Amino acid sequence: MNRSLPMRVNGYIRSVRILLFACAFSPALGLGQTAKGPVDTIPDFTGNPGAGRRILLEKQCLRCHSVLGKGSLNAPDLAKIGGSHTYFQLVGLMWGHSPRMIDTLRKSGMKWPQFTSQQMEDMIAYLHSLGGLQENGDPLKGERLFAERSCVRCHRVGEAKDGVGPRLDSLGRHPSGVRMAMAMWNHGPAMSGVMQIKGITRPALDEDDVAQILAFIRARSRDGGSVEYSPMGDPAAGWKVLKSSGCTTCHGPQGRGDVGPDLAGAGARSVALIASKLWNHAPAMIQAMQRASIQVPVLDVRQTGDLMALLGFLGYVDTAGNLAHGRQLYEQKGCVQCHGHPGKGDGKFPDLANMEALRTRSGIASALWNHAPSMVEAMASEGNQVAWPRFVDDEMRDLIEYVSTAGQAAAPTTTAPATAAPASPAKATVPKPEAHPTHAAPSKSAPAAKGH
Repeated sequence: MNRSLPMRVNGYIRSVRILLFACAFSPALGLGQTAKGPVDTIPDFTGNPGAGRRILLEKQCLRCHSVLGKGSLNAPDLAKIGGSHTYFQLVGLMWGHSPRMIDTLRKSGMKWPQFTSQQMEDMIAYLHSLGGLQENGDPLKGERLFAERSCVRCHRVGEAKDGVGPRLDSLGRHPSGVRMAMAMWNHGPAMSGVMQIKGITRPALDEDDVAQILAFIRARSRDGGSVEYSPMGDPAAGWKVLKSSGCTTCHGPQGRGDVGPDLAGAGARSVALIASKLWNHAPAMIQAMQRASIQVPVLDVRQTGDLMALLGFLGYVDTAGNLAHGRQLYEQKGCVQCHGHPGKGDGKFPDLANMEALRTRSGIASALWNHAPSMVEAMASEGNQVAWPRFVDDEMRDLIEYVSTAGQAAAPTTTAPATAAPASPAKATVPKPEAHPTHAAPSKSAPAAKGH
């Protein structure tokens, strides 16, 4: 037996405890020291997920919906809707379900809530961010993986005897995926060193391994009263973390790929998934950073949450739409029967191409929502000759592209949708809040929502 092993292991334990304490209380440990020049203009994130969550509560949305199981069960859980969709895909989903929601609110005596452009921008950002908070794991699978991935060789969960590494059941009844991702990144090099000493092969994690292991840790926690929720990350702040940490040196100035891969594919589904990917690729990333003389950053929980939010939002902003497909949709969905041809003013209802509210994506989203009840009534007065249009995939994006360009002659006339050339994310200007009337909240209060 290597006589130096106990001393080296004890040193590892002391280092981990010091780092855990430092990460928990230092607001910016190890960051900002390797930034290469000024921070570039951030990608087009104009919505604030945290503000969107507050708006969701203020508008009484949880009277019908739930978020991660909290709220009413009369309508879909919003966390299952947002994460994998782009901005206009979410707008299309909301539009498609408007008639049913309008009818439900009318029968319950609730008024249709109105949103300013910025409020809608924030709420859609929140809906998108919810996909990253889902961590549906199975404690039994997690227990099996905890052994198969050799975690049990160093850590303990639900046992009296301590291991080489820190006890994981001391993290509380609901340790967040963000904290787990932070710990796996910050302490990965030290853990790899201990595994090498003990002759343990560094395990590769499947996509859902962290979620399963987290479920196991939560089920066996010794502290039944402690609950920690994943912080609501800010993608704009996450962009600053990405830049100051030197990540863009390899992943490109916009994080969309260079020497390293496009980070847009790293986010989306959940923080636990990102944690698995970070663990698998950490050794190669750290080696690349060391070769480039980039200091390997140590992240705190806030910074990790912001970075996770950024990864989830890189694929959120729609690319330019397909004009030819948008023209087809405008006719196929029946828009032309009421609004006429864009830019010509030959319809019974307003010409969408000339509406000032439709100059920005948030203006489009709020206008569609706010005026949905009047459109339902107008279509009913016409005998519902046109079915309420529903949009899937990128149909709403393509329709908006066509309407916003007033059906310009550059749009192909072929009946087959053309393939849109790769384009940079469409520019969206944040408008000043508009003076939309805000209806009074229902007399009954919405269920209190904690955490997320």
